[in-house]
Amino acid sequence: MVSGGHRGQIQIILAWLVVVVAGLFVPLMDNDSAHHANIALRMYLTGDYVSLIDYDGPYLDKPHLHFWLTALSYHLFGVTGFAYKFPSFLFSLIGIWSVYRSGILINNKNTGLVAAVVYASSASFLLSLNDVRMDAILTSSVAISIWQLLGYLKFGSRRYMLGLAAGLAIGFCTKGHIAIVIPVLFALFYMFFRGDWKPLFNLNVLGGIALFLLFILPVVYCYYKQFNLHPEVVVRGKDHINGIRFILLDQSIGRYGGEMGGDGKGDKLFFFHTFLWAFAPWSILLISSLIIKKGGKQLGVIAKSVIGVLIVFAVLLGLSSFKLPHYLNVILPLAALCVAELTIRKEEMVQPILKWTMWIVWLLIGVISSLVLVWWFPQQSVMFWVGFTVLLINMFYVNKKNSGGDIINQIKNIAAGVFVIFWILNVGFYPSLLRYQGGKELASVLENENFNKPVLSLEGFYSSSFYFYYKQLRAGIEIGAVENNGSFLLFDQKQEAELIKKGIVWKREWSVTDYEITRIGIKFLNPETRQILCTKLKLVELVNN
Repeated sequence: MVSGGHRGQIQIILAWLVVVVAGLFVPLMDNDSAHHANIALRMYLTGDYVSLIDYDGPYLDKPHLHFWLTALSYHLFGVTGFAYKFPSFLFSLIGIWSVYRSGILINNKNTGLVAAVVYASSASFLLSLNDVRMDAILTSSVAISIWQLLGYLKFGSRRYMLGLAAGLAIGFCTKGHIAIVIPVLFALFYMFFRGDWKPLFNLNVLGGIALFLLFILPVVYCYYKQFNLHPEVVVRGKDHINGIRFILLDQSIGRYGGEMGGDGKGDKLFFFHTFLWAFAPWSILLISSLIIKKGGKQLGVIAKSVIGVLIVFAVLLGLSSFKLPHYLNVILPLAALCVAELTIRKEEMVQPILKWTMWIVWLLIGVISSLVLVWWFPQQSVMFWVGFTVLLINMFYVNKKNSGGDIINQIKNIAAGVFVIFWILNVGFYPSLLRYQGGKELASVLENENFNKPVLSLEGFYSSSFYFYYKQLRAGIEIGAVENNGSFLLFDQKQEAELIKKGIVWKREWSVTDYEITRIGIKFLNPETRQILCTKLKLVELVNN
């Protein structure tokens, strides 16, 4: 017979799977998700897995691994949003397991279980499995690296060094140097607080470096072949690009210095206010347990090491000219391990904080469900209401079963509430919001009509979701080159007047409502003012003079 503890674990796992798998079927958002999906789509359609090509030419930014995995998934499942998200889902499972194993190495299975639940139910982690970019794979690679690093530092085994090299290489080949910086910082702080630097001065370290360089060789070679062998290639106004130097050095420096764009340049406290929601609801527990009376005293080596990493990362991110909220995902595995160690070591101290955290989660369920289901998007599917009801019942059952229970059960109680919130978001809020993203909607209209003609996109117009779901690479055309020649032209309603002024005439038209949903505001969420903010995407069949 399954014990109560095991039954509770199974309930949490099933609730997590229900919420996350539902998110895998939410359509892709424009900008990063659909944009990256199109880069992989080009690989899939052309068979060129060496070159990274963007809409307007060579893509000189992120490495290849995410795109390779996505293209492979297209071959397995077809070109769908699910196929794009599936590799990240698989890596998330590996990441959760890695955090669990790390917790066991730190202390015991209870520590591992708390760390895994905290990590898997943190806000930014769950968001990364719906609005999929590169961060799910990157964060999992960091989790793998931390697990293998702890194993190596504890046992000195070459097997762990091999795993560490593989984890670092996966992260580097996904998003660059940040995948190396976080584990290395953790290793340095860990050895410093232990007062033991011997693992650093070991031939196994040289072997690990050699293995890492071997593992990243395919990506380095691709940059060499695309850029070093083609000095005529121009990216951001520059030619004679050294692809090897870019991926080994310039990629992170350029982004850090703002040469590749920047968000939040003047926000020196970006890390702190973003961390509050990115690691929610567990940021409440982590911060409170450090600042309350005696909370910051007698910390273990792991907690000290993690806090050291968080401080350095906060300073680096604060000084950076380019910062986005999902950049904090790389520290989630370490933050989860820190929470686990604090809760296990200081159980009596954190008990009141856990109770307050549970109340806050319940309050958020009430507020979010009221906003989404009563005001913003009250019309929801039967599937939404069935899942919402089941997860609510599960939350109340878990809480009743674990009432007055130990620290692990209280962690499960909070996680069960978080999953209710993300069901509302993944199955209620985001699908409703995405009905106003015109690219996917227009592609669906054309698919229903079995329309598969080549489409030209007017200069200045981009809709990554349209190109992806229409399964066609973007073919752009300048307005000066548009002629009444019977072709099919895609543009934004705001460009219509200029076409008419030029004498362009069409005989057939498809149009859908469109809004840039990644930049929503209260006026858009308010149903009474929503429509006035929207525009139209139009696909027209030009006359043939």
